[in-house]
Amino acid sequence: MPSQSIISPVLIGRQDDLEQLTQLTNQAGGGAGQVVFLTGEAGIGKSRLVAETSRRAAERGFFMLQGSCFEHDSALPYAPLLDLLHSLKIGRAEDAALIVQPAAENLAQVLGELTTPVKRDSSFEAETLEQSRRRRYERLARIFVEMAAVQPILLVFEDLHWADDNTLEFLLLLARRLQSQPILLVLTYRSDEAPAALRQLLAELDRRHLALELALARLNPAEVDALVRAIFAQAQPVQADFIEPLYALTEGNPFFVEEVLKSLVTAGEIFFGPAGWTRKPLSELSGLRVRSLQETVERRAQ
Repeated sequence: MPSQSIISPVLIGRQDDLEQLTQLTNQAGGGAGQVVFLTGEAGIGKSRLVAETSRRAAERGFFMLQGSCFEHDSALPYAPLLDLLHSLKIGRAEDAALIVQPAAENLAQVLGELTTPVKRDSSFEAETLEQSRRRRYERLARIFVEMAAVQPILLVFEDLHWADDNTLEFLLLLARRLQSQPILLVLTYRSDEAPAALRQLLAELDRRHLALELALARLNPAEVDALVRAIFAQAQPVQADFIEPLYALTEGNPFFVEEVLKSLVTAGEIFFGPAGWTRKPLSELSGLRVRSLQETVERRAQ
């Protein structure tokens, strides 16, 4: 059997979203900074759309910066920012040196502030915590502005439903600062897991007309068919007696579709024969039994 990745080699069902993101990239590249939220349930394809947007942005001369949030990060102030800034500090890639150089002084200062506990001495008492945070946010924003003066930036923060309050407060300030900068800020979150602080950020950006939100929908049956054909390089439509139970099980979630197909291949129920990819009769496809497989897929999406 040939080596086969059970992941679609092409983006399915997201052409309109991708075109909107491409337009925003072009606007940002021209100096009109943009903010966009990508939202949807787990497995809907937010990261895949970000990856394709990044590829297109790179072709237009953008430099990619990305910070990711993880489930435990809500208790860690600035966690996604620290990961991103540390990667710049150590020179994560040779091509980062030129763009980081103008921001090097600010970068070192901000990293020191974010990783050093506050000492409550007389100088601290002369400045409120709120004033201190605001100064820190301004310096953070200046880092990205200074880098964008060298090269347009695609700045991505993924899984903001797990972000801490400080990161969310900073992103609000950054969104207000980048309107005249060559920066595209892309923020992703799970629509069904947004905490109160994130909802507040969304409402404030909407009130100020500072951001666009793209809500990713599930694939329809025709798009699930196209996804299966893309994965297995099939020119002809897939038989309805296979697509219909696959769609019923996955409800058009592309990650779930790929996981179901992966399970079927692993079990030998989809296999590579003399005429290419084929499958056992539908009645023998235990992988399409909803109860056990759906639980497995949902656990892997956590």
